[in-house]
Amino acid sequence: MRYVRGVTRPKAIVVGWTLALGSLLAGLLMACGGPGGIHARMGYSEEHGVRVVDVPPGSAAERGGLRNGDRIVSIEGTPTSDLAYQEVVERLRGTSGTRVEIEVERDGEVVPLELLREPYQR
Repeated sequence: MRYVRGVTRPKAIVVGWTLALGSLLAGLLMACGGPGGIHARMGYSEEHGVRVVDVPPGSAAERGGLRNGDRIVSIEGTPTSDLAYQEVVERLRGTSGTRVEIEVERDGEVVPLELLREPYQR
């Protein structure tokens, strides 16, 4: 049997797997349990309400079908006209890995979308 720093090889493998599993679980908890959002920038005016001004390429917003210029008209069935801008932002944020249902007005039509919240990148 070979020794690695005084530990037999089978024990070293078990320790390695245990450390790898711990790192994997920590990563999953962070990805699926930490704070997240849709990763789009919005603007607000009393005349036009909440408009999407930037949808970064590869973002959760882009994958969910959100486009620049969309006007968000409801979040989880609540009209955005009943919400302050900060409430809109808070409702779009949430636990990463969860989904949020919104409706947007695009070219005069209301389009339902479901977006997956993703963890914030540092």
